[in-house]
Amino acid sequence: MNKKPLNLKPQKLKAKSQQSQVSLPWKILIVDDEPEVHSVTKMTLASVIFRDRPLKMLSAYSGEEAKQILQDEEGIALILLDVVMESEHAGLELVKYLRQHLNNKATRIILRTGQPGQAPEKSVIIDYDINDYKTKTELTAPKLFTAVIASLRSYADIVALETSHKGLEQVIEVSDTLLKFRSLNEFASGLLTQISAFMGCQPNGILFHFGENHSGIYHRRPKACSGEFAGCAECLPEEPNNQKCSRHDRITNLVDRAIKLKQHIYEDDYTALFMDGGNDENVVSIVRSAAPLSDLDKQLLEIFASKMTIGFQNLRLYENLEERVEKRTQELQAANQELTRLATTDTLTGTLNRRAFMNALTAEIGRSKRYQHPLSLLIIDIDYFKRVNDTYGHMSGDEVLKSITQTAIDTLRECDHYSRYGGEEFAVLLPESDLHAATQAAERIRHAIAEKSIQVNDQLIKVSISVGIAELGECKNNGDKLLSLADERLYQAKKEGRNRCIAN
Repeated sequence: MNKKPLNLKPQKLKAKSQQSQVSLPWKILIVDDEPEVHSVTKMTLASVIFRDRPLKMLSAYSGEEAKQILQDEEGIALILLDVVMESEHAGLELVKYLRQHLNNKATRIILRTGQPGQAPEKSVIIDYDINDYKTKTELTAPKLFTAVIASLRSYADIVALETSHKGLEQVIEVSDTLLKFRSLNEFASGLLTQISAFMGCQPNGILFHFGENHSGIYHRRPKACSGEFAGCAECLPEEPNNQKCSRHDRITNLVDRAIKLKQHIYEDDYTALFMDGGNDENVVSIVRSAAPLSDLDKQLLEIFASKMTIGFQNLRLYENLEERVEKRTQELQAANQELTRLATTDTLTGTLNRRAFMNALTAEIGRSKRYQHPLSLLIIDIDYFKRVNDTYGHMSGDEVLKSITQTAIDTLRECDHYSRYGGEEFAVLLPESDLHAATQAAERIRHAIAEKSIQVNDQLIKVSISVGIAELGECKNNGDKLLSLADERLYQAKKEGRNRCIAN
């Protein structure tokens, strides 16, 4: 399918900003299978700065690649998304994945297409949670700039609202929040955020989880570091009195006092909250504030800490239970994978079974049509296989089937699909292969099998094969006709004396 390129020219553009502090860049993901689109878009937006933050461009050339980036990268503000990539609706499928599977409602999506007929604007706007729809020809540099800035502004507002909402929930609904914690790291990060919310300060803090080892010595382990202490995990190791950075001496002293006295410590600019987790486990959180706390602040924090202590104890119980559940889940997943394997694999040869082959055929025909690439099919039958079973027995016949399968696979490419089509008949799909290339592949298989002596017990068995070959282009891109034509040519090969390949 021919796609229309973006009608863009590189320009130096800059959005007005009222902020003066330089922050992390806005992440924009370009999803398009045309490299030119990526290059032009990046050049066009290279100089854009919004709210004193530059843009960081990420590239994906397929829907599947974009899914992986969305899993790995946090805080993607905008996706410039093509519709037609590895499939006709790959872009729309990515929208569903983002909104439904990842439950991401904040990231803005601008759908760009060079083929409006593939995804009509009205139906896409109604059926999919996208924020703008543009054809590539109409999306000039100024219009792209306007659309990007509008999307970033919306994303910033949405993130700000979400952050405010979460902060309010953490302060007002502490008990409900505790029930959502699923790991100690999650608990630690949430605890620092909530303590900072109570104190009305920035989340600048460190949370330590203490456990007593077999020698009765406590080890301090930073589980969460935020704000100005975000990089301090390595500066405060487990071993006491072994600080790598002298500026943390005060923090270390504060933590040791809280553990020793088993109580909260309040200083003008630091607060240490002590939480007794039981079973020789404790938590101490250190938060730096801009001003001393009032008596009311201290009372609220102590009530908050008592609830967090219960949450920590429940969390440890939950983690023990979760380990057992995870083990059982892994067992069930392994069983499910085995069922899937059995449903798609021939148990004797370990290759695709007929059902899986038909699925592969449908997928390869679709790919061949989309990219205008050739696709060929081989139907292979073992000559006089009934004689093998009658002479040597069915167990020996099975060994012959397995040996022939391995010999054929050894001559094929990794992208080829080899399957047991039924009995002693096999089918091979050859992507990117015309009739000539398929004939060469068939002859390689035939020669390799004809020259092979298969040892079964004390017997050496030699067999030959007949092969029918057909190309999709001969069959008007019809899968049923492709199978029928290859089968007809297999019958012709047998009729002409077997041990041969027929391609016309």
